[in-house]
Amino acid sequence: MFACCIILRAAEFHVSPGGQETLESVRDKARQAPGSTVWIHGGTYLRSESFALTAADSGNTFRAWKDEVPRIVQARAVQASKFRRVTDSAILARLSATARGKVVALDLAAAGVRHAGPFPDLFEDNGQVFELYFEGRRMPLSRWPNDGYTTMNTVVDGRGTFKYRGEHPPAWREALADGVWVAGFWRVPWVIQAVRVESIDREQHTIRLAKEVPGGIGSKYSKTVDGSRVGDGKEPWYALNLIEEIDQPGEWAVNFRTHTLYWWPPSDIASGSVWIADFTTPAVTVTGASNVTLQGLTIEGTLGEGIRVDGGTKNLIAGCTVRNTGAAGIDIVSGTQSGVQSSDVYDTGAEGILLAGGDRRTLTSAENFIRNTHVHHYGRVKRSVSGIFVAGVGNEVSHCLLHDAPYGGIRYSGNEHKFELNEIHNIGLDGGDLGAFYSTVDWASRGNVMRFNFVHHAPGANAFYMDDGHSGDRIELNVVYKTAVGIFISGGHDNIATGNLIIESKVGIHLDDRGIERGYTPSSKSHVQYLKEYRYQEPPWSFRYPALKDILEFHPESPTGNLLKGNILVDCKEPVRLRASPESIAFNEVKPNAEWPAEAAVIDPVTLELRGGRQFHQGQVGLLPDQYRRNLPDTKRNEMHPSRQVFDSVTDLEGTTKQP
Repeated sequence: MFACCIILRAAEFHVSPGGQETLESVRDKARQAPGSTVWIHGGTYLRSESFALTAADSGNTFRAWKDEVPRIVQARAVQASKFRRVTDSAILARLSATARGKVVALDLAAAGVRHAGPFPDLFEDNGQVFELYFEGRRMPLSRWPNDGYTTMNTVVDGRGTFKYRGEHPPAWREALADGVWVAGFWRVPWVIQAVRVESIDREQHTIRLAKEVPGGIGSKYSKTVDGSRVGDGKEPWYALNLIEEIDQPGEWAVNFRTHTLYWWPPSDIASGSVWIADFTTPAVTVTGASNVTLQGLTIEGTLGEGIRVDGGTKNLIAGCTVRNTGAAGIDIVSGTQSGVQSSDVYDTGAEGILLAGGDRRTLTSAENFIRNTHVHHYGRVKRSVSGIFVAGVGNEVSHCLLHDAPYGGIRYSGNEHKFELNEIHNIGLDGGDLGAFYSTVDWASRGNVMRFNFVHHAPGANAFYMDDGHSGDRIELNVVYKTAVGIFISGGHDNIATGNLIIESKVGIHLDDRGIERGYTPSSKSHVQYLKEYRYQEPPWSFRYPALKDILEFHPESPTGNLLKGNILVDCKEPVRLRASPESIAFNEVKPNAEWPAEAAVIDPVTLELRGGRQFHQGQVGLLPDQYRRNLPDTKRNEMHPSRQVFDSVTDLEGTTKQP
């Protein structure tokens, strides 16, 4: 008796917008022939749900046909006929003179919009309210002032009442019935939150917030009077989503009470496409699959993430563009040997890319990666985020370019990640106390390596920032140019920084012993929790990181075992800044580090090339041409882009020590 079997061979399938086939129907056919390629032709694939790939799709490739540009858009299309001119006299009276006759209205309920608000009383992202796009561009929510911020005059009550400046806020009294929200850096320069307004007092020049902001309002670094911080008069804030503040093309606002969108279109809407981002699921999901490739696709329009990969191995996102998302652009939740190659991620609501994987308990590496990828203009809605966030064990970020962002560059947690040959510039344009490379608190986070990176033109950022006791990193052979601080080690252990070139930064190297004041002791839950969770005195931790063995016995409150040696500091206003006692400094090796004057001129300010034949692998840093990336972008990398503030992170150290 003979057994009969059918062998399905790999095949090629095609799908086009408006054709008889859909992405799902072609996907299902390809499932019958593992190893197949689905060719996705150019055009817009407008969708209301995720394009879901599972284990059944393992081995298949979904890629753009030749040089065509397929756009998977998870959004709600709105026809121009759905908009109407504003005729309501009460609304016309609230509109600015420049906007009357130009603003149109949309009945959101009739359009089927689900995420139509209202905003929560307190939030940090988009408040789970839809976003508006015209011709593929995110339209700005109305705000006052249009650019930048106003500031509080003084704090009346730290629970949420402050004096405003000028005479503008009383113009919003009519809007209070619909809801008025203000967003600001109420306490610290790294957290911005939107809060609903309870009342506006024209006589007292005060605004009272409807919900208490965690920690209260008023600068953390101002003095305390009667239990409230009085503030420093520099706390930035703005008002958002006001019909009264629609005063330039593109701006829009929502009347939550009547479920009506008011919008000043930048051009004739009959000749363009209008999308409402109203779906919170990722536009594309890869769940439990392996060896799936997404290539040459453009993903956009979702209120959630662009692409989410969860589980499996050797999944690849290559040559893709992910943009116009409400949350992160790409989220690799788990899996092994999966990653992003030569893609472009920008105009995201939160982070550009989230990358995780690996088992910290067993120190098993995931080998997930982000390579040769361009991440920029992220944090469009949730501001205080980094372009890339890496977690887990044994992941890699290399040859990436990050720039033009309100807050941080690359944030990481976990163990044995590798960050090499990346370029980061013009970050920290709106926040403070941040890093181009940043991690915090975790004493168990060991073995991470930052090598051959180039950080520049970021005067509000610390290039390498080991915050609040973070420990165990290697920072080697990097180039830093025009930043706040080159290497900032705040109370941690066993960080090694050698062979770095730091040029024209305010401070070259910083070391402090904040753990003495802040209580970095064996009873400090935030620092010790991971040590206990991962059983740091047992294998494999005891073999891999022998220096951890006595960490709780030998001065955990002081920085210990840090090696800051062999670095070159050129024209730094303060080459080495030590905010530590002689006893604490003695537990570390802080020199010799060479200090060179401005005359050394080791970098060309136009080309950003190193002079004198110095080699830091700079010629290979950042993006490179490859099979997925044919051309390199011009990011004006030798220019300093305008930033709102320059915050020296030592301010937080000193302010915390001085204030209750």
